Amino acid sequence: MELTGTGTGEGATIPDSTVIPECPVPDGALPDGTVSCHGTATTQPVTDRPATDIEAQVTRLGQELGRHARLLHLMKLRLGEVMPPGLDWAAFGLLSQLVRCGPRRQADLAEISLLDPSTVSRHAAQLVRAQLAERRADPEDGRAVQLVATEQGRAVWENGARKRNEAFLAALSGWHAEDLESLTDLLSRFNDDLEAFRQDGSRAGPPVPSAGQT
Repeated sequence: MELTGTGTGEGATIPDSTVIPECPVPDGALPDGTVSCHGTATTQPVTDRPATDIEAQVTRLGQELGRHARLLHLMKLRLGEVMPPGLDWAAFGLLSQLVRCGPRRQADLAEISLLDPSTVSRHAAQLVRAQLAERRADPEDGRAVQLVATEQGRAVWENGARKRNEAFLAALSGWHAEDLESLTDLLSRFNDDLEAFRQDGSRAGPPVPSAGQT
């Protein structure tokens, strides 16, 4: 079965993931309320393998992640051409948060996006100047201010997401849907473990059996 998908815009699109940070949701749940499947693991937990094997695989992983980061940077530069003048691609991540997750305070955006407050403030100002977002009083606390995506902002986000998905579909045209699903599941699990390690220095959870393993 070849790679297929659904979504907005012309042609099929892959699920919206990318470099954009996810909305904070309960463990195992996605923003749309469905339950997340965190993919498959190797048949043998990493910690049960010989140290030399672990080190070799981690070295290879680090090299591939570095290569991935460079390629992703080039892709973002290319996709930046669809951004309005004066808007950094990095601000697109904040706009995505506002479109997908609803109004947010700047402090909340900084925490979710793993950015310092000054960077978020700069990107938020870009969004407001471009009329892609606006500031409104927080309905739960009139003294606080939230950022809210405008209709123009939603249109810009949808166009950017469509262009990104089209690029991914073209690059992965030779992939089977099952392979893409496996990659996405494992990448989700990898990100979960990194997030848990970032927060408290521990892994996100015990090894998950692979398909067919009991």
